[in-house]
Amino acid sequence: MEEQNSLKSMRVIQNSVIYVIGLKHEICDEELLKSEKFFGQYGEVENVRINRTNLFTVKKEKMKYYRAYISYKNPLSSSLAILSINLKKTEGLSKIDASFSATKLCKFFVKQKQCLVHGCHFMHN
Repeated sequence: MEEQNSLKSMRVIQNSVIYVIGLKHEICDEELLKSEKFFGQYGEVENVRINRTNLFTVKKEKMKYYRAYISYKNPLSSSLAILSINLKKTEGLSKIDASFSATKLCKFFVKQKQCLVHGCHFMHN
């Protein structure tokens, strides 16, 4: 039981998924973000999930920004994306910030049961 409780709160770094914050509304389209104009330039993008409910607000700009999870086929592509995006931010060319995504283990996996949630985004291995 104690082991299950510790596994429930554990976060696992996903080396093929990046967490991006600072996306403007105009570019928040899954296909656009997958394209070579945006995140596709770093490698093959498998999936894009945009968080449209929990917006990030910059008070002095009075703008709202979106967050997204970009899944790459290859972990090297996600590393390249993070380095490139954060370098552009450092140089003042972008307000987008990127890091590796971290997720929790699925509660069904922790209980050693089959997950019943269709499209569950938590880890199962």
